[in-house]
Amino acid sequence: MATYRFSKTLDSSVITSTLVTFEESRISGVGVPRRLVLLHGAGLARDLTWRLVVNYLTEWDEVLIPDLPGMGDSLWVDAESAGFDEYLAAVAEFLRCQGWNQFDLVGYSFGGLLAMHLAELRGVQFEVQRLGLIEPAALLASNPELLMHRAEEYGDQAELLMSGKADAVLGFLDTVSPFRDKTGDDLVVRRLSENLAGLGYGVRAVSQALSQYSGHYANWTSPVPGMSLIGGLSPESMRVRHKRLMAESPTWVLHEVPRADHGVVYSRPKQVASAINALRA
Repeated sequence: MATYRFSKTLDSSVITSTLVTFEESRISGVGVPRRLVLLHGAGLARDLTWRLVVNYLTEWDEVLIPDLPGMGDSLWVDAESAGFDEYLAAVAEFLRCQGWNQFDLVGYSFGGLLAMHLAELRGVQFEVQRLGLIEPAALLASNPELLMHRAEEYGDQAELLMSGKADAVLGFLDTVSPFRDKTGDDLVVRRLSENLAGLGYGVRAVSQALSQYSGHYANWTSPVPGMSLIGGLSPESMRVRHKRLMAESPTWVLHEVPRADHGVVYSRPKQVASAINALRA
C-alpha cells in the first residue's frame, strides 16, 4: 500500500487529500480500476477518521480521502459564508477535477449527507456506482418535524462552536450520540476542540441541509446500490429509518454494529471496513 498527499486549488476552496494505492492489483477483468472515495464527518479530518479503516479495505485499487474545506488541511477562501450548498459544490468540483468517471462513495455523518446528494447529481462528469452511508446526518428519522427540530439544535450549536466556546462540544456529542459510552469523552472533546471553527462550519451546513431538505430526507431512497451502517446504541428513530430505507431500496443492505455508537468508524474499524468491502465483494 502506498499513499500520496496532494492539494487542489478550486474556485472557493483548497482541498487536500490522500490517495491510497494498493500494491496487489484488484483491477477487474476488463481493465477498469476499482476506485473508492471516503468522506469524513464534521470536525475530525480524513486521517483520524479513515486511517484504521483503510488498512482493512480489500476491494479497490485506489482510495481517495479528501479533507472537507475548513477541516484538516483543506481551506475555504471565505469560510464565514460557506454553507451546505458551498460544501456540496466544492466536493463536486473536487471530484470532477480528479477525473474519475466512475467510483464508489462512502460517507460518515456529515460526509454521508454529502454523499447522498453527490449520488443524486446529474449532468456532472462522474458517476457514483455504489454508495455507503455510515451514521449519515440526514437519515435520523422518518418524521420531517424531528429533522427540523434537529436542524434548530445544530444551528444553535454551530453558532457556539464558531464563536470558540469549547464547552459546546460536549453538548454536540450529547445530541449526535446520546447513548454513547462516555468514558472516552475527554479524548473526543480534546480532538474536536482543536478546530472548533471547522466543526462549527460542518454543523452549520448540516443544520441548513436538514432545514431545506427535511421532507426529502424523511422519504429518501437510494438511486444506486449500497448499504447503511449504524451503531447499536443509536436512537431507535434512526434504526427504524434505515430499516425503511432497506425495505424501499431493493439493492440496499443495513449493517448494525452491536454496542457501538455514533463513533463507530473510530471504535470498530474492522467491522466498518467489512461492511464497506461488502459493497464489492
